[in-house]
Formats: sequence, C-alpha cells, structure tokens
Amino acid sequence: MLDAATSFSLFLGATAAWHKDLHQKYGGLPEDSAYEDLILGFRALLEDGLHYIPEKLVIYKEDVGISAQLTKKISTLTNQERRTRMLKGQLAVLEQRLADARTFGLAENSPVVRKMTQAAGKIRARLDFYNGIGAVLASRHYGWGAKLQGIASEGMRRLRNR
Repeated sequence: MLDAATSFSLFLGATAAWHKDLHQKYGGLPEDSAYEDLILGFRALLEDGLHYIPEKLVIYKEDVGISAQLTKKISTLTNQERRTRMLKGQLAVLEQRLADARTFGLAENSPVVRKMTQAAGKIRARLDFYNGIGAVLASRHYGWGAKLQGIASEGMRRLRNR
C-alpha cells in the first residue's frame, strides 16, 4: 500500500473494471486533469479489492480513440506546457488519493498519508519552479527538502531540453 500510494503506474487503466461501491463510498472524481484509473485503482487497493484476472478479456488497440486524439493535441505543446500539464495531473491524483485515504479512515500521521503529503509537496515545488525560483523559495506549502528538489530537478530538466 505504501508504494502504491505515490505510484503513477499501478496498472493499465484501459483494462480495468470498477465496482459501484467505490463511487458510492468515495464520491465522484475531480473535474480537473486527474487520471481516473489511478484514483479508482487506489480506492480499490484501500478496500483490499484489487484483483488480477489472468485471462485475456480485452482487446487493446493503439492509436485509436480518445488517447490518440489527445496525443496529437499534446504534441503541439511546448516542453514546459507538457511538463506542467503532467505535474498538475499528478498533483490532482495525489490530492484525491489523500482525500480518499482520509475517507477510508487513515490518520494524518499514518505512513501512507505522510508519504502522499510529501509527494504532493514535491510536485507543488516543481510546479512553482515554472513561476520562478522566488515562488518556490517563498512558498509555505512545503518544506526546504521539497524546495531544493523542485529547483534542482526542474532546473536540470530545463537544461537538458535546451
């Protein structure tokens, strides 16, 4: 559970099915850029309801449907636009997972909630980097470790993409 709390590659959501109880207990999904399969998968994991069926039940086609359309649209974005879009999606997932963990009954000091809170702080610092280093340093939403990591990781990414 601890590793899954901050993972963005739990499984391929296009091949998943969800029970309506997850929606009834935890509510709907955020309207922003969150990836619903990462949220629903975490909810199922909280309820000890994530199961693998080895039989092939789905035929998956690439380059068709909404994913292919989004890929074409995203390819016109700059590196920074793509990066901030991805970070915003990851932050939305972590924020919803935190809300779901609290609904489930996990305490604020539980290792799972603490790990997700730290991961969300690191992503906020990375997003703030694109508003300038001053925005990262001035923020009170995360600690110095997240600030330094955000500046270093996004700064290196920017240098590599020149």
